[in-house]
Amino acid sequence: MEALNTMISSNLKIIGNRTCEKCGSSVPIIQTIRDGRTVEVSDCLTCDSNRVQDEAIRFKKDMDQRRGEIIFKKYSLIPDHLKNANFNNYEPVNESTSNAKKQAIWYANHFDELRDENSLLFQGKYGVGKSHLSYAIANYLKSDGKVVLFVSMPDMLNLLRESYSKNDFSETDILEVCKNADLLILDDMGAEYVKLDNGKESWAVDKIFTIVNSRMDKPNIFTTNYTSRELAAKYGNHGGRIVSRMMKGTKPIKIDAPDYRLKGW
Repeated sequence: MEALNTMISSNLKIIGNRTCEKCGSSVPIIQTIRDGRTVEVSDCLTCDSNRVQDEAIRFKKDMDQRRGEIIFKKYSLIPDHLKNANFNNYEPVNESTSNAKKQAIWYANHFDELRDENSLLFQGKYGVGKSHLSYAIANYLKSDGKVVLFVSMPDMLNLLRESYSKNDFSETDILEVCKNADLLILDDMGAEYVKLDNGKESWAVDKIFTIVNSRMDKPNIFTTNYTSRELAAKYGNHGGRIVSRMMKGTKPIKIDAPDYRLKGW
């Protein structure tokens, strides 16, 4: 072994240094013998390391995008009337809806830059486009490789109930997916049935609190027909804490417009 090390070291000789033209690192110039000829080698290890790291990042992004698509298809429950919803086919009818559209587009375009205020809450009565704008954001970010889940709160609770009798996914699977998504969109908050059980919090309220609590400081979009006070009252003893966690870092956007689904009636 000692003889081998001596032979290797005798074939390698540092004869100088150069500055890497790409990263500015100091790189040794090594003289060695290859195929009986003396050659100079000067590979920048910093650039090689950066290249490997960039490849790993690209690979992870590709895998995250594929994972996001799988999760989106498996867990996101999209009503038929929303499947083609995008920013282009959302037609504002007044200043309120025009402002909501502008803010939704800004949010999607600046998603990676969001910090303290990283969530939205669309509030307004039925048929003003809250879900449409939310799903448009989901589609935009999903196409950029983000893991985005869009589900109405009533459907979410039904999905959790189904997990108790189905073997293809568990409650833990669903809660973990909700917790780890790049963006969670909970549509129609307050539309779920949350009957209290003998003075104690219902199963539904407990699950809503678990999901909302797991998303603290993470990007979320909520839509609701209720005011914050009405939601807190609906959710009972947990109501104040649920609403408080929903609104942490969340920008409320009130949409005041007629129900566009009744247009022409």
